[in-house]
Amino acid sequence: MDFAYQILKDAIIAVPAIKYALGIAGIISVIAIIKSFKIDWRIAFFGTVIMLFLMVVLVIFARLTQQQDMSFRLPILVFIWFSLLLMMAVAIMLFTSVFFAKPLDLRAILNPNQKDNSDSKKNDKEKVNKSNLLTLKPNITNIHVQWKHNIHEINGINSHNCVFENDNIPQKVFSIELLEEPLILRKEKDKLTVNINRKNIEYAVYNNQGKRELCKKCFNKQEHIVNFAKDVDTKVHEYFLGKSDFNEIEIILKDLPLRWSSGGVFCVVDYDNREWTPFFFRDIEPCGWNIPLGGSENLQEVNNPWNALWREFMEEFLVLAETPKSDSKIKVRKPVFPKVNELTLSYKSALNLMNKHIDLRRNFDNLDLIISDDDLIDYDVVETNTILNISSDFSSSQSKNILVAINPFELGIEAVAIIKCKFDKNDYLLDGEIMEPKGGIRELVRMPVALISHDYLKKAFDKDSFKLEYQGLSQASVKRDDIPKDDIIIFGWDISNRLSIVENKKTGMRTEFERYRKWKDDFGLFFMNNNLNQFNQALGLFTPTSAKISSYFFAQKQA
Repeated sequence: MDFAYQILKDAIIAVPAIKYALGIAGIISVIAIIKSFKIDWRIAFFGTVIMLFLMVVLVIFARLTQQQDMSFRLPILVFIWFSLLLMMAVAIMLFTSVFFAKPLDLRAILNPNQKDNSDSKKNDKEKVNKSNLLTLKPNITNIHVQWKHNIHEINGINSHNCVFENDNIPQKVFSIELLEEPLILRKEKDKLTVNINRKNIEYAVYNNQGKRELCKKCFNKQEHIVNFAKDVDTKVHEYFLGKSDFNEIEIILKDLPLRWSSGGVFCVVDYDNREWTPFFFRDIEPCGWNIPLGGSENLQEVNNPWNALWREFMEEFLVLAETPKSDSKIKVRKPVFPKVNELTLSYKSALNLMNKHIDLRRNFDNLDLIISDDDLIDYDVVETNTILNISSDFSSSQSKNILVAINPFELGIEAVAIIKCKFDKNDYLLDGEIMEPKGGIRELVRMPVALISHDYLKKAFDKDSFKLEYQGLSQASVKRDDIPKDDIIIFGWDISNRLSIVENKKTGMRTEFERYRKWKDDFGLFFMNNNLNQFNQALGLFTPTSAKISSYFFAQKQA
């Protein structure tokens, strides 16, 4: 060793640069010391970096004491202050990281068992989450999906591409997808999320006949599917009312395809110092008082249900400035909607639909309606606790401030906005919906319209007393107590028109005779009495969506 060292000294004398080899030898010796002391390599690495930094600082201090030239003093002072602030910041972050795990959790470095404890807590949390997950599926496994058998034979159902890409399908009224991927409901803090998965969709529905036939195909002679639908209906209804202990519900849809999308509006009206909601009396299954609802017409509305529900509302909900009279000009109050991020609907397109309805009123009812630009009615969105997340292979979107009704016996999912407005004393409501029966000739639907008070609705759909009891099964209705006379205002213009057509006092199309005659046979007695102001109570029959949304609205309002 001495001989080798002497050779190194002689070499340094001959070639001075070789002295740096001693530095390399020193570094190698440090590595050997680290290994012999069994010091953690991470500590050694960071310690070496810090040591080199401090050595540089010492060199600068030493140079500063000898430096006479003022030009070097300023850079040195800048570096010293930078180093001081950096060391203070590092010390603070090390302190908070060790004791408070911010910005990094360094407790695992000081305590090797800490990571294991964290993993254990994470696993415990996952177990709790799994225990709060309810998966709803038929109680028979490995069954063959029945509803797809010969589905192309149904008039009203076709492949997804055919329905959404072909606008010339005969009797096409809407374009609604049939979901098959699981539907996920989840509680996140004070919000409920409904997660719609639009992947792997094969079929779509395009008219009401298709909806009815699909329901028959799913439930006919399949008791396990009927029981499954009952279970879904009950569990989901309790979940939306806040009466469920589960944080998450997963609904398996292979044997129970749900239609997407459909939507509408629950309107809160300030009228005569009370709160009311307008309803239309639906005379096809499911029958009863119904909020403005309808299906999507294109992929834009499927991806963003706000477009569909606003369009449906503008189509069906006409507010006149006075009671309609034949051969008189009547103002239609022009709707003004708030600007919401989700809304991309063209108002021009929606107003065109209103004008088509107005033309039919002029031609068939001698009613001259004019959309007024100076008589506006403002609608405001009411905040809700529900969020819709919609995903597909190509896109994803989110819709806020809605409520959702899931109706398994109708195979439907309804996204409903809550809006509010104020009616003037003389305002009058008309149904604005148009239908196109076989032959393609447009007809007025003329559904009876009414305002029903929130005093009645709160009692009828109280979350603690309201239960899902249907009249019938598929496409059924919800029966509640009759509505007291003081809690309903029925607008009778279209009731008179329907009765006149049935009684041949007024010319009507053949399909109108058929539709209104059936309505008269089933419900006409009530409406005839109402038209003569002889009724004491109104029929408390509601569609499932109207009943559920009413219940969810008041449950949220009371929360």
